Amino acid sequence: MVTTSKTIFTKKGENENKNSFFLTSPLLLTMVLALVIIYLTYSDNKNKTRNKALDLALFTITGLIGVLLFLLWFATDHTGTTYNYNLLWAFPLSLFCVLQILKTSPKKWFIAYIKFSILMLCLIVMHWTIGVQRFAPALAPLLIALAVRYIYLLRFYKLTENKA
Repeated sequence: MVTTSKTIFTKKGENENKNSFFLTSPLLLTMVLALVIIYLTYSDNKNKTRNKALDLALFTITGLIGVLLFLLWFATDHTGTTYNYNLLWAFPLSLFCVLQILKTSPKKWFIAYIKFSILMLCLIVMHWTIGVQRFAPALAPLLIALAVRYIYLLRFYKLTENKA
């Protein structure tokens, strides 16, 4: 009874994605972003300065991502974002630090917050290695860059505190 048949949908093979182009991968994007952050941190260390624009961008972007993840976890019924430990690096309270970044000598709670952020990055590495949650491999360069920047900020504020 059927004279002709037409295939509407064909499932792609599982190995087809392995041939993806590296220039369009998220890993390349995060590697470039991490290299820019690390280079700016290196030049800040060399010149004994602090790039306020970089710190403002990092704390604002990580804070906004944290607010988005927090709202997706607690304010909606999205099951994909429950128990999402990306909140450890994208912490919503980073938005409250924006005003402290603009100051030349921040308050003590801000320095404690930077130490807390470094601790949260260590917890991510621990969760990742133990297997509590699997993170995207493209996140690793960004986490390294954030750790380098936060450690530099601690050293910078310690040096400026000793000069005062």
